Amino acid sequence: MAPHKDIDYDITIVGGGLVGLAAALSLAGENCLVHLLEAGEPEKIMANRHPSFDDRTLVINPASRLFWQQLDLWKDLLPHCTAVNRVHVSQKGRFGSVRFDRERLQVDYLAHVIEAKVLGRCLWLQVMRHPHITLSAPAELTEFSSGDQDVLIQYKSPSKPNSHRSKLLLAADGARSAVRQKLGLKTITKNYHRTAIVANVMTELPHRHCAYERLTNTGPMALLPFHDRLGLIWSLPEAQAQQLLKLGDSEFTQGLQEAIGYRLGRISRIGKRSAYPLYRICVPQQFKQRVLLLGNAAHTVSPVSAQGLNLGVRGIQRLTAVIKKALKTQQDIGNDGVLSEYQRQSQPDQQAILQYTDDLMTWFKIDQPLVNGLRALGLLAVDSSVGLQRQFYRLAGGLAEMTS
Repeated sequence: MAPHKDIDYDITIVGGGLVGLAAALSLAGENCLVHLLEAGEPEKIMANRHPSFDDRTLVINPASRLFWQQLDLWKDLLPHCTAVNRVHVSQKGRFGSVRFDRERLQVDYLAHVIEAKVLGRCLWLQVMRHPHITLSAPAELTEFSSGDQDVLIQYKSPSKPNSHRSKLLLAADGARSAVRQKLGLKTITKNYHRTAIVANVMTELPHRHCAYERLTNTGPMALLPFHDRLGLIWSLPEAQAQQLLKLGDSEFTQGLQEAIGYRLGRISRIGKRSAYPLYRICVPQQFKQRVLLLGNAAHTVSPVSAQGLNLGVRGIQRLTAVIKKALKTQQDIGNDGVLSEYQRQSQPDQQAILQYTDDLMTWFKIDQPLVNGLRALGLLAVDSSVGLQRQFYRLAGGLAEMTS
């Protein structure tokens, strides 16, 4: 399919992280000619040295799994995934817990867990061989200017400066998006003054495909089953996190053991620890003059919620559907009408996830008798109601709007 006359590409994407790669594949699947600009070197990316492709464990919910199936990628991803069949939510030192179980909910699984580096490498390989995607890497966007019919994109590669024209520019360049800053779009940032410690943990007892969410007065903690270990995401106040990061493995393990208890027996091994500052970013107006923000450039949520990638995937699905409709009716895919329709469909979902993450980061750290009692009663109510559990499953699984 040839692009519009005098247009080199239908869509240019800046940023070859997980969202940028997935968007390129999804839109190229609708016969759009896509140009992807990535600052990293291909050799380093394939060696898992891209900042987005690390040892973090990511949750793939049921709606995202359908997306990967539609891209014909699920068969490649599944061997590297671990199914989550149960989720146990509890409060440290308090009564009340919730147990989600696939059998009780009558589903095949609750979610899957995969390493970011495995997902990134698989997407990268697919992008490199797709006939409708041109990949420039390493390449750095230097300038862009929008007109009535197109956007002129200028970038530099190791050899020389280059430029081309596209109908639409997608900014998937992360939470510190340079494109967003250049556009001057209002950005609302909330700093939680907290740090997430991420590591792989091995325990004395097997996880049996159960994920754990532990609510403490210092913040939430998640343990995600992955092969023979668990992926830890531990939210802590900045100062406390820095103190723990300075400890040796033995002392750190002792502190972690005290926080998670002995439901899985003793911690037998702790992997390399990484730290991520926790904050949220919300951009009310996510497009301007043929440029649209995607993924963390438009909305950044805490990794403790395990919703960041899934929210990004849902955004790609909506954008693909909106562009597919525009192409069918011969509309300009970069005009404000098309982009405002995408934003109209996406923002309620984004706001719901941002609010959920906010509640998780703030409400559960309040240590007051009344609040503790209300939390416990809430957990017990959800634990005793299959109907409430199904609602939570559909919301967390991204399935609620698929049948609405």
